[in-house]
Amino acid sequence: MTFSSGFCHLLLAFLALRPQLRLPKTLHLSYPSFMRRSAPASVLALLVATSLFAPVVLAQAQTVAPYGACTGPTPKPSQDAAKTLFGLGKKSYEQGDDTEAIKYWRDSFEKDCNATPMLLNLANAYQRAGNNEGAILSLETYLKREPAADDAASIRTRIENIKSKAKPSASVAPTTTAPPASVTVQPPPASSAPPPPPASTGPAFNYIPWAVAGGGLVVGAIGVGIGLSAYGDKQAVADRPKCATAAQCATYGEDSDAAAKKATTFGVIGGIGGAVMVGGIVWGVLTLPKKGNDAPPTASLAPVVAPGFSGLSLSGKF
Repeated sequence: MTFSSGFCHLLLAFLALRPQLRLPKTLHLSYPSFMRRSAPASVLALLVATSLFAPVVLAQAQTVAPYGACTGPTPKPSQDAAKTLFGLGKKSYEQGDDTEAIKYWRDSFEKDCNATPMLLNLANAYQRAGNNEGAILSLETYLKREPAADDAASIRTRIENIKSKAKPSASVAPTTTAPPASVTVQPPPASSAPPPPPASTGPAFNYIPWAVAGGGLVVGAIGVGIGLSAYGDKQAVADRPKCATAAQCATYGEDSDAAAKKATTFGVIGGIGGAVMVGGIVWGVLTLPKKGNDAPPTASLAPVVAPGFSGLSLSGKF
């Protein structure tokens, strides 16, 4: 029974019993003439009517308006106004004035509809005030705005508890755990711009192939240089005057063979150096870092030596 319906019952009972009460002569009370003729029946009819219609009137008075839709970010001036209203509502809530707290917090939420934690504050105030409809509406709106919230499961449990324990009369106090004495709210982020894309995590630059190519260049240059010098020595032996004696001819032949062998050896070394240089360059190009998630191609380089041939074998996955 609320204060309003209880007061009506007491007043009607007092009027019905007035003829039997001894009141001071200076106190004048009056009531309708039909109550003077048949007070008990009239009072009974009024009590029945009050009991029937008072809950309906109170229920209509406690109907909670739904929360409006929320579209787009909240401007800075509206955020500042919402924070001010929130502070006033928090002060009223801590003083036990739930009606004023609800008024301030609803105004605050209208200013900044992105501050969804305010709905939890409103649910606490509505529940403590005995308005289960307002508490359920606030919690369900919170779940619609924040379906992936960490406390979504506990909020659903709380809604079920309120619905199962609530009675038809909107004036019955909730029997669930009392809301906390203090409430907090976090304002929405100032900017809703999407986060920057993550930095590329592709493979790092590989210096080894280019070092191999440089080494091949050095070896190739030395081999070619010495090989050309030896080839020049062989040509010099060939340009000598014709040998006059057998010993001189044997010396000419030894010098020519040595120059030819030297030219061939360092020519092969120069060729290997050149092959290593070319292979290192190809290897480096194939293993350059790629953009995106594509796996870089792989390559392998191996020396090959055969009768009359020497060089490198390049193989890989492209």
